[in-house]
This record gives sequence, structure tokens and C-alpha cells, in this order.
Amino acid sequence: MPLPSQPRVEVALLDLLRQRGAAGITPEEAYEVLADHFHLSEADRALIMANEGRLHWENRVRYARRRLKDLGHLDGSTRGVWKLQR
Repeated sequence: MPLPSQPRVEVALLDLLRQRGAAGITPEEAYEVLADHFHLSEADRALIMANEGRLHWENRVRYARRRLKDLGHLDGSTRGVWKLQR
């Protein structure tokens, strides 16, 4: 199964952060919860990006987080915790 599109990941991450409220979520939790949400197989979760050696799925989620932050939706004040802007 191919990875979900970037816009779908952004919407799902925004929804997840709304559910978590002020506590937010760690990146590791976000990778896992969103992978389950999209029913990704272990093989999909383990795909490596050829040019960087990073996990493709985690990169996709991090990019979604960055886009949401750039759009002003996320609070970046606490390192290692993703949460919505108040």
C-alpha cells in the first residue's frame, strides 16, 4: 500500500492534535498513531528514503508537522512535543 498523500497526513495530524489538546503528542507517538490510522503495514512503516537513509513515513509526518507550523497552526515552544497554537 502506498503512503498517504501529504495533504491527507496534514489533515490527520491536525485532527490528532485537536484530540490531544494542550498536552500535545511526541513525534514517536504521532508516527505510530497516524500509521495505525492509515492502516500502514510494518513494511510501509519501514521504507527507507534512498537519498537520506531515513524512514519515509516518519519524514512524511515531520514534513506535515512543519507545514502546519509554517501555516501558524502549531506551537513550537516545547522541544519534542507537538501541539496546537493556542
